[in-house]
Amino acid sequence: MTLNKLIQLLSSQQVYYNLGYSQYSQKRYKEAINSLAESLELEIINFEICDLLSKSLKAIGDFETAEMYSQKATELLLNKI
Repeated sequence: MTLNKLIQLLSSQQVYYNLGYSQYSQKRYKEAINSLAESLELEIINFEICDLLSKSLKAIGDFETAEMYSQKATELLLNKI
């Protein structure tokens, strides 16, 4: 992967994360889930995305999938330490 491609991916991922965060803050959980899922499709998985996706899924009652993303977020956080 070239540096330019990586920069494009990170920029796009940040846009989708910011959109998802905004939608979550407005309690537009299903839209937030779609934006955050789009962010994850860009192949760079991080704690913030998984954590917010977990919270959004819990808000709409999808506890099983929320737990999966919560565990992934915890794993990513522990790997940072």
